[in-house]
Amino acid sequence: MWNLLKSELIKARSVKSTWILSVVGILFVVWLAFVETSDMVAHSYDSGSDLWWLATNGVLESFQVIAGILAVLIVTSEYTSGTIKNSLLATPRRFKLFAAKLIFILLLIVPLTFIGEILSFITVWATQNGQLNDAGFWTAFTQDFANGCLAPLLAIALGSVIWFGLAWILRNSAGAILAGISLILLLPPIVDIGSTHPNLPSDWLPQAFLIQTFSAGSEFVRGIIGLSSYTIVALATSLIVFQKRDA
Repeated sequence: MWNLLKSELIKARSVKSTWILSVVGILFVVWLAFVETSDMVAHSYDSGSDLWWLATNGVLESFQVIAGILAVLIVTSEYTSGTIKNSLLATPRRFKLFAAKLIFILLLIVPLTFIGEILSFITVWATQNGQLNDAGFWTAFTQDFANGCLAPLLAIALGSVIWFGLAWILRNSAGAILAGISLILLLPPIVDIGSTHPNLPSDWLPQAFLIQTFSAGSEFVRGIIGLSSYTIVALATSLIVFQKRDA
């Protein structure tokens, strides 16, 4: 497995879009955190904890799209370049190749998300307070950030696995990215058209569960269970398709 992971790193390094997207994603997080916090400060959100929560939730919900696209490109780039056949010749057991790509994607996305969280927190604080070198920053960092960083990490990791599954099923970058964006952005308002029930149909879609993971208590548990369910279905379906389909 270690050799397979090293091979995935080499292949990912050869795809410039992977690293360009990673850098652009981090810069986007910083920019969006600044814009959202500036707007909230202008409208008198003066609670540090509330401001951090409001600003970073919006930022990290957007970052899931970047994480998902990264997951898609790592899979579909092999089909685009034709190297998937070489990969299968080198690793006849498809499950091992599938697992290696999944592990590599998580090893890439989790640290990227964590870096995005840190930079988002720093940007929110600096925009609100104008400085970082005070005791309040370190208190907030060790309390608010430490308490709030795990849920987004877990949620975005689970969400990226859904995109990973779409990539194996569709084997096309544009198709998988469009399917992922449709699932989280376009489908929710469509399924809610004409609904008058308090519990909207979109409440059962991945995006609603992801948002719930940013809450506490039962909402967090429901979000994790719902998102995990979609992740398991995506993994199982994509693995079956990958095992049975020709390269």
